[in-house]
Amino acid sequence: MHKVNNVKLRGIVLLSILLLSLTVSGEDSTYFKSDSTWKGADTVTQADWFNPEYEFSNWGESTGAWRNGPCSEYCGKIKSCETGCNDWMWFRSSCSNCTRYFKKMIDIPGQVTLASITISADDSYWLYVNGNFIGSDNRKQGFANAETYDVTSYLHEGQNIIAIKVDQKDGYEGVVVSGRIDYTSTEKIIKQLQEQVKTLETQVSMLDADKKTLQQRSDSMYDELSAKTKANEELTKTVEGLKLDNQALNVELSRYIRTNRILIVTLIVLAIAIGVVGNYVYKKYIKKRTPSLIAAPMKRKEIKEPQFKYEEL
Repeated sequence: MHKVNNVKLRGIVLLSILLLSLTVSGEDSTYFKSDSTWKGADTVTQADWFNPEYEFSNWGESTGAWRNGPCSEYCGKIKSCETGCNDWMWFRSSCSNCTRYFKKMIDIPGQVTLASITISADDSYWLYVNGNFIGSDNRKQGFANAETYDVTSYLHEGQNIIAIKVDQKDGYEGVVVSGRIDYTSTEKIIKQLQEQVKTLETQVSMLDADKKTLQQRSDSMYDELSAKTKANEELTKTVEGLKLDNQALNVELSRYIRTNRILIVTLIVLAIAIGVVGNYVYKKYIKKRTPSLIAAPMKRKEIKEPQFKYEEL
């Protein structure tokens, strides 16, 4: 049975696997900002409150969309308000000459590749990531200018703690934070690979079906070709037989032509002989008697008229 060559089929599958593997991207991002998911407190019991080990589950819920935020009167006109007036947060009520503490736990499901935090506060802030001091404002620039910090080296896969201390003197109060963390997601890679494996399985199934179809078509063509080859062989035998018959017929025809030529020559010779003999006989016997026959004409017999007797009625 004739078989279809699998080299092209295997090449297509390998090329598909290579192209799909190149499209796998484990990069993913998570975002966070100042909102009600932060925990807040107005007092702490330890000086190292910003460390991840410091328990803050009993802290209260911060107030997102703080109604007394610094941007409430001129939202969008200063850099620290670009994320919107409702992104400012506080804890409890307004106060003067007071301090507020904020903490948030962020779970990162992969290796961090790039991370940044943008922050501003009225009046001053101190920023910590996993117990590491990142930066502060201390009213040198004012809350109208937010600062952005690269915190890539301070974050890791798993649980991370971001802590903020804010001092308020008078007037408006609040803190605004926004952050982005890019990481390599193993889970995402696995999910993408699973989806691509399903896609490859579907493609392999389709290719296998195409292969079976091509195999059936090839087998059919092979059988048809075999039948035509056999018929051609039979036809060749028939032609060879006709050639032999034609050769024999040519030989017989040549023999017949020779026989006819001999017969014709014989007839011609015979005709000549008959003519010679006839002429001889004519001159010898017939021509001499002709004058006497002419000189002695035949005597006419007298015909008597019949005599009729008439009787009276």
